[in-house]
Amino acid sequence: MIKSLSLVVCSLLFGAAFAAAEERVVPLKGVYKEIDTTREMQAISMFMKGTDEQKEQLAKSIQEHPERYAPAVFFHLSRYLFEQDEEDDAIFWLYAARIRTWYDVKRCTDRSVGDSVEVLNGQLPPLLRLIQFEDLANAKRLMKKAIAWDRKIPHEYDARWIALHGIRASLPAAASGKESALTVPEEQWKDLAETNRKEYHKDWLESLQTLEPEQMTQIEAKIKELRAKAEAAEASDE
Repeated sequence: MIKSLSLVVCSLLFGAAFAAAEERVVPLKGVYKEIDTTREMQAISMFMKGTDEQKEQLAKSIQEHPERYAPAVFFHLSRYLFEQDEEDDAIFWLYAARIRTWYDVKRCTDRSVGDSVEVLNGQLPPLLRLIQFEDLANAKRLMKKAIAWDRKIPHEYDARWIALHGIRASLPAAASGKESALTVPEEQWKDLAETNRKEYHKDWLESLQTLEPEQMTQIEAKIKELRAKAEAAEASDE
């Protein structure tokens, strides 16, 4: 499920950034037209273009009612909190975003949507993706917190949102209206959610164990470098 943390770290350390999908407008067809992502698109747009006050209010609203939002929004919330120097909260919401996105990937019948996790993750600042390694004990605490949160918070958004990121959305079957079900049967969702939590947690812990001392040294150096650049940029803006 989880790409090896060693590979992720290498890409962050040596500049092989994840390729972000080019923005493109694709007319929705068939059952895909029924998927309403208006709330998510508005939230993401607000995080990108809103005023400081609007972003602050939005972040508060999402944290108070996270069940209303598809997890793609949580990646943007994580970035916002990171920019506010709330690093523990940023890491927590990054974990929550990944856990829920993988769950939605597993609920989707289009296997091609799995790539969207790395696209969403790759749009975050490298420093945000690395700071979890500064304190592994704290990272494990935040991961457990995210797992418990996911178990507690319901899912009130349209589970089919992830299908819009798959190949099948642009195939002829989508236009003809003969597209098969976009999710596995709903009666499977509860067990699938618990399986996803357990597997994600297990894979994440096992991936941590693959990190060599040399890699940890490189990570520490990269974090120091990125923090110095961020501080320099902030100083120049003042």
